[in-house]
Amino acid sequence: ALEATFRAVGLSLLKNPDALSAELLEALLDEQLRLVIELDGLPTPRIDYADLETRPGESSRPPLTHPGLWYLAALAISEQLPAQSGAQHPLLRPWTRAAPDPEQGRLFDVLIAGLAASPASFWSHAAFLIADRLRAAIGSTNVEGRCHPLEQPGLIVDEVDHGVLVWDSLVDLHRVPHAALALVDLARVRDLDFGRVTEAIWSAWGEAGCPRSGADFLLSDPEFARRLWPHLPKKLMQEVLRSVTKLPVELFGDEQWEAYLESAKGLKILPDASDVVLAIPCHFIQPAARGGLLDTISEPVLERLWQRCASAVLEAAVELVRSGHPAAGCRLLCAAPAKFTGELVQSLKASVAFFELPRLMLDGLRRNLHLRIARRDPEWRDAYRLLLELEQGLSPLNHL
Repeated sequence: ALEATFRAVGLSLLKNPDALSAELLEALLDEQLRLVIELDGLPTPRIDYADLETRPGESSRPPLTHPGLWYLAALAISEQLPAQSGAQHPLLRPWTRAAPDPEQGRLFDVLIAGLAASPASFWSHAAFLIADRLRAAIGSTNVEGRCHPLEQPGLIVDEVDHGVLVWDSLVDLHRVPHAALALVDLARVRDLDFGRVTEAIWSAWGEAGCPRSGADFLLSDPEFARRLWPHLPKKLMQEVLRSVTKLPVELFGDEQWEAYLESAKGLKILPDASDVVLAIPCHFIQPAARGGLLDTISEPVLERLWQRCASAVLEAAVELVRSGHPAAGCRLLCAAPAKFTGELVQSLKASVAFFELPRLMLDGLRRNLHLRIARRDPEWRDAYRLLLELEQGLSPLNHL
């Protein structure tokens, strides 16, 4: 009961540090320290909880029972106490020490494991804030010559604030659950505009030569990515195409779309082209078509593009036909859903010199019209008239 209360009170203090008086918190911590046992050099709750088997071969435990969150509760409670009051402990009450205890890194390791067992939540983010405050109070926890990963987001924000951020500080951040998004909280606490953080991150990646190693950090958290990718500089887009296998194109603004279309055309590579086409804004469909982005997209994807941006696709198809790319334009037109049969016929009759099309494309167009007639699509009679015109024109050729 005491340990359950200790966890609940400590984690609630992360959101409301003034919820209880220092006297009550001191009494709670003193009682908890009386029951602590030491195992392998670390303080441990007396009552632990084994993993629960949920399915054959799988196990888990409720997040709040993880010892890492018990450590987090202890740090939150002890932070609220006056320096000389109550019982002391170098790891569970470290705030008044001159330097971190040698075992503090191991305690932080267990705390991170507790975050990994938890869904993204308030206390997950608060863990990085409390580690940052502890670092400011007693110094960094040294792990093989570097600060502990739990303290890394705070160090990154320090480097941003002083204009000295380097990629080496970011490269392993994605290995720690919720660490990337913690940058948002830490910037807010420091009253630092997050735009400066995103600018510094992209600058650090570019100055490091845009390495593929560690680029996963750029996509490590969906909420963090939502804040980072709209600020991708145009000059880095080509390198992003080489380094990142799945781009979050749904987060692009106009500047990023312009850079993407130009870079993809220059590199002759179109990674995740179907996803790109499904996310592309309607006003970028014409330049995408001119750059060849739509040339290899499957018909189901093109049909979804028609449903979303019919007028833009129609304009792009007509422009392709008129600019000397009739095959590409006809392919777009033939992907039009049934309700656009009338627009399809009118555009074809107005824009296409049919008998200059490659025979393979011409046969595909005939099959498309034949299917629309068979389904009795809207304005299927217009499709029949066009098919009849094609057949009459092809008749002499078929007898050669």
